[in-house]
Amino acid sequence: MKTRMKKLMRLGVAGLFAFSLGLAPALLGSTDASAVPAAHPVTVPDIDLTTEGTITIHKYLTDVPSTTPGTGDSSDAAKIPSGATKLSNVNFLVKKVPLDKDINTFDGFKAAAAMTVAQAQAKTESVEGEKVTTVNGEIQVTEIQGAKLTPGVYLIQEEASPHATPLEKGKTLVPAAPFLVMLPITDPEFRTSWNYDVHVFPKNQKTGSLKTVTDRNTAENPGGTPVEKIEDVQAGDSISFDIKADVPPFAEGKKLETFTFTDSLDPEKLEPLNPTNPALGVEEVYVEGSETNSNLIENTDYEVTYTAETQTYEVALTEAGLTKVGGITKGGTGFKVVVTIVAKVKPFSDAVTNPGKIENTATVVTNNGSGKVTTTTNTTETYHGKLIIHKQDKDKKPLEGAVFNLYKCTGTSGNIKLEGNMIMVNDVSEWETGENGEVAIEGLHVTDFANSAGVSDPVFDYCLVETKAPEGYELLPEPVKVSFAKDELFGDGVTTVGVKTVEIENVPTTTPW
Repeated sequence: MKTRMKKLMRLGVAGLFAFSLGLAPALLGSTDASAVPAAHPVTVPDIDLTTEGTITIHKYLTDVPSTTPGTGDSSDAAKIPSGATKLSNVNFLVKKVPLDKDINTFDGFKAAAAMTVAQAQAKTESVEGEKVTTVNGEIQVTEIQGAKLTPGVYLIQEEASPHATPLEKGKTLVPAAPFLVMLPITDPEFRTSWNYDVHVFPKNQKTGSLKTVTDRNTAENPGGTPVEKIEDVQAGDSISFDIKADVPPFAEGKKLETFTFTDSLDPEKLEPLNPTNPALGVEEVYVEGSETNSNLIENTDYEVTYTAETQTYEVALTEAGLTKVGGITKGGTGFKVVVTIVAKVKPFSDAVTNPGKIENTATVVTNNGSGKVTTTTNTTETYHGKLIIHKQDKDKKPLEGAVFNLYKCTGTSGNIKLEGNMIMVNDVSEWETGENGEVAIEGLHVTDFANSAGVSDPVFDYCLVETKAPEGYELLPEPVKVSFAKDELFGDGVTTVGVKTVEIENVPTTTPW
């Protein structure tokens, strides 16, 4: 756009130059710098209060803090850090700040120069603004609620932008702090005229959080993990959730002000490891990406709040913890704060919502001095089912008194190999059929879905080993192999979600008498 300018009077030009130089850093060098600088006292009779102007907002995503002063001219685009990406669908609210005196007067000019963002926000609480959204990284503001932009001070506030693009899944923008723009400003090239078309370059960093669950533990080996080293989390065992949140970078002169994690564990399917002191469920908090001073200390660097009714953990970094994390990252990128929460898996129950399926999502709130940002993690999934053993003879008569142990196993009939130790579920490792010929193992982990991901080639099944036969019947000659895959129990069309029944037949004793 062609720049519209008016000639300055010779008188007071030096003072106006000082004002423009003070303004420049706010237009590019900081995401939260005010565009209203300190100024020398000067009379500005040549600012035409009827001249219409524009403010063009250029929006970029970059993790590289910019320290190059801006000028308010479109040529400042050349100073954007290498690798920065234009952002579309970023929302702003623009308001004109009511002034007690116009800026073409000495007192009005001085008051505008001394104004802070907080003061401007207070003055514009009841002022209606114009909501604008960037397209291909920019938006030109020409009016507010139908009124053209004319000389004055403008407050620009970035709003939540959940659809900002391009932004990878799971990431959220760290908004630029609110800032002020003076209209007009001194032309940066000739410094002898006013520029009524101002360009500003507030920049964003991105932040995100990731949730992982560990419901299968493996011992890594160069040649592969032996089946006996695979340990699934069964009901009664502890399950671990990690929340990993990016540490947002912060500009010079800023610091981390907030870092809070909130995680609600499903009380129908999970319970605290230590009911008398549930806060112990927060196992550790540390900084990832650092080799030194990475561990954070409870009640020093962070505090845990537990709400029993919703089984919610809140982990909030203290001032000391925020300072420690900031000292480790030094405002840079590539660091995460990790919170590990452990709980105990309850037995399977078909009386709860989505029986056997444990879902978990957490939220993280951060503030790097530019305002609070809330991110929501992905949702993890864990599946535990109920295995019903139905013991009968060839005539379908229920058989009482059969006792079974449970193992992981591989191979096929005639060549079945038991792997590892007996499996315990709910602290039980032996199951005996009752009068109806049945016994249930409640809370058995599926074999083909672990750590919230499908296992394309399950390496084992479960095997029931009969250790005591019903009275009058023979022991089984080999283990009974049981498939326990996720889709078998939780797939579409399953009649009883999460439940599998296996019928096992015994033959009468063959001992002659």
